[in-house]
Amino acid sequence: MEGRLNIKIIFLAVLLFMISANDWSNSFAAPPEADKPAAAEIKPGSFEFYMKSGLDLFSKEKYNESIAEYEKALKLRPNDVDALYNTGLAFQYKKENARALELYLKAVAAEPRHYASKLNAGIALDDMGRADEALLYLQQAAALEPGRFEAYYNLSNIYLAQKKYAETIDVCKRGLSAHPVHDRLHNNLGNAYFNTGNAAEAIKCALTAAAINPKNETAFFNLATYYESVKDVKSALENYNKALEINPAHYDASLNLAIMEAEAGKLAIAEARLIKIRTAKPSDARAYYNLGIIYDMKGDKALAVKEFRAAVERDPSYAAELDPYIQKLSGGR
Repeated sequence: MEGRLNIKIIFLAVLLFMISANDWSNSFAAPPEADKPAAAEIKPGSFEFYMKSGLDLFSKEKYNESIAEYEKALKLRPNDVDALYNTGLAFQYKKENARALELYLKAVAAEPRHYASKLNAGIALDDMGRADEALLYLQQAAALEPGRFEAYYNLSNIYLAQKKYAETIDVCKRGLSAHPVHDRLHNNLGNAYFNTGNAAEAIKCALTAAAINPKNETAFFNLATYYESVKDVKSALENYNKALEINPAHYDASLNLAIMEAEAGKLAIAEARLIKIRTAKPSDARAYYNLGIIYDMKGDKALAVKEFRAAVERDPSYAAELDPYIQKLSGGR
């Protein structure tokens, strides 16, 4: 099962010229839009002019040019929270998290209750591998705006990665109180329940996520794994196939489906599926491992040995299990 989504909710906002982001599936959040000044009020060379120019460029994904405009605004108002924040956001979209973090912290120094800067500082820290520091900023953001869901969602991602399932359940529930139809929060809540042995609640959460967003491949994939764990083979197969309808390249859904097909005696179908995904992702040892099992079941020792050796080459952790069996299949040679 997928333990953690690499999807972060980044707070996207500016004071004067805000990007609206009402589609939560895009993982952005924005506060209510501020009144926009009339075009005639924006004078070339003014702070407002550079802020608007920066945002226009940002919306076109021209991040370097956007940063250049925001930096002109900062020369006019060096401690302006929104100029600091917007510049940090552009750096974050460029994956320059250290620079983004520096600007967010300056914004927080100027306005300690600036929710967006604390939220995105936490995300930047997490992306930099500093999860414990990230938790502090995300917790502060959640305390500042308990009625918003973004901090809770990002907290749940970190807690899941740390296998802190009680904490995950808590923040997911708090996030869902703020935004009950957030499918990814339901995904994470189900994941946490499943990892604490509560498959029934996990299934409920995944069903809810899938109902909210029928294009959520992870909801269907997770649902399939939950059903598989309780031996509901029919429902598991149905949901692996639904995940693959949404994303035909979903490697883990294809892999798990192939294993179930092999267990059902459909060796030729499973073999064809595993060969296909092995070709698509040749560095992953699991397809080779399972192909080796299928060839062994078919009595083809030479091909089984070939696939098992390929699995060990790609993931040496398989060696302890497979090396003795490779020797056996090879006749002790």
